[in-house]
Amino acid sequence: MKVQEIVNRLTETQIGEISACPVWHLSEAETWPSVMLSRSGSESAWAALSKQAAIALEVVLCAFGPLPFSEEQLLLAARSGVAGAELRHGLLQLMDAGIIFAVRKGWGEKQYLLPSDMYLTWYETMISMQHKRRSEILPVPMEIESRHIVSMEESGYTPPLSLQCLHVMAELLHTGMKRTAKGILTKRTILKCTEQLAVDSSQLNAVAELSLAASGEVYPLQLAFFLDIARKNQWLQELQNSYAIHEDRWNGWLECEPLERETELLKQIIGIFLERSPSAATGMASLCMLPPYRWFRITDLDVQHMLRQEFLAKPQPSAIPAWCGLLCALGWMEAAFDEQGGKVLRWLIPPSAFKTGDALLEGQARLEGQVQITPDGDVYVPSDCAYRTIWQIEQLVTRKRTDHIAVYRLDSRGFKQEALLHEAGEGVIGFLETASGEALPVTVRAIIMQAFAATGEHLGNKPIKAVDLIESIEPLPLIQNGNVVQTYGLLTERQPLKAMFSGIEDVPTMWLKQFRAYHSSTRRELMELALSWRTPVKLSCEGAVKPFVPERIVDVDGCWSVMGHFVLEESYAPANLLPEMWQEMMLVLPTEIGSF
Repeated sequence: MKVQEIVNRLTETQIGEISACPVWHLSEAETWPSVMLSRSGSESAWAALSKQAAIALEVVLCAFGPLPFSEEQLLLAARSGVAGAELRHGLLQLMDAGIIFAVRKGWGEKQYLLPSDMYLTWYETMISMQHKRRSEILPVPMEIESRHIVSMEESGYTPPLSLQCLHVMAELLHTGMKRTAKGILTKRTILKCTEQLAVDSSQLNAVAELSLAASGEVYPLQLAFFLDIARKNQWLQELQNSYAIHEDRWNGWLECEPLERETELLKQIIGIFLERSPSAATGMASLCMLPPYRWFRITDLDVQHMLRQEFLAKPQPSAIPAWCGLLCALGWMEAAFDEQGGKVLRWLIPPSAFKTGDALLEGQARLEGQVQITPDGDVYVPSDCAYRTIWQIEQLVTRKRTDHIAVYRLDSRGFKQEALLHEAGEGVIGFLETASGEALPVTVRAIIMQAFAATGEHLGNKPIKAVDLIESIEPLPLIQNGNVVQTYGLLTERQPLKAMFSGIEDVPTMWLKQFRAYHSSTRRELMELALSWRTPVKLSCEGAVKPFVPERIVDVDGCWSVMGHFVLEESYAPANLLPEMWQEMMLVLPTEIGSF
């Protein structure tokens, strides 16, 4: 669920109450929710959070990502020493600030979530705040110089996902977009289209498991993955018995700036995985903070991943190696080794561009690679050639090699039958001369005219039948949605703070407001109450007043002790205390209730 979807469900009064929250007061130019989208806005808000709200937000970001979670799951996720009452209080404060929201699906239990489109911003802000607290936590680990990099022997060229998509679309057009009586592509089309994708099912599932929907079970996962992307971008329209290209949408996409194409696809890939696994979410958030074109050790990234989870009882495993494998297969990342054999990676596109709207080529003349054509009919097409040109070449002749410079062959067997039927030799010659910027060699002109003459057809004799897109039907998703939080209802009623502490009206006031000595039996009563409320206590022991979070009471041979953690400045110290080991005590509750 995105933040705008939530805003659309709120009343103006509710939006005003969130905007009036003190954490947003430092920003004069922006109001909630737009203030959260900026790094400065989220950092100033984080700095204004109470300690318990900041800890609760760290636990949410590291343990759940943008996935829904229950209050009990939040309490179980936090490490020993973090008081449950403080987590619950922090959660309430995050809800008041419009950072976390309460939801419910049908009659299910109440759950909470962070808007998915805010996750990367809040995670990056968390790392910035952690770095101020602990210098060993770094937003970006140490860079590895290029001279220390050893290439992988098996690594070759992998087209970026946008070019892989173009190749599949061309293969669909060539092999056939007809669908069988069961509504699926033919076996030959499935095979040929899957061959155009560098990514495979194992690389997709390594990041987070993707399950095929009933409508997609016949397809290889990677092809279903592409078809879902094509559906979301409306490149393909699903008709009763076939697919059809939505020419306006597709041509518009071909004309996009190269960086815009890749970053928009990256945004969509992140959206697919972010709500499926906390590990996938934290892994991508870590990678998105790295600058492009610079090498980093995966082990260094994994170390940082672990350090950032200091408030979790059980750290999440790292998905960074899995993300590296997938992003390499999507042509956006490169992997290699350092001199010691450790695996390293680097981005081939700026990963932050989709968040900032950054466009490296904006305002500059786009330099496009030019086609080169040899006298014997080889066509060399660099990967930075205009996609509109590549698309036309793909429809014209068969690709012989996919590399940084793709190779096509102009000969009698290389021309695609559809091109011979629907184009004219002179038109093809004109297109290739424009694409190459020079006149075609005489031999190549002869090859083209001979191929078109051999068909016995003439331009206009076989016009392409126009497809009526009005006949299109609503396509079914081929991959199951992860957590479909769009179906959740938003809960806006606020729980009173006192409701967290059942029976508080019957508790002696002195237990909450006075720091004093008690009999052993009363000390146990206070500890039992602290355990039921999951709240800390203050203890006077060893000549100092120390916050203590009890976890359980142990009875042995007629004596009792309490196990828990002392809360230190930046850490927690485990302890097993006998009642005679402290002198005075009191329960610690939020100041709004009366403790201090």
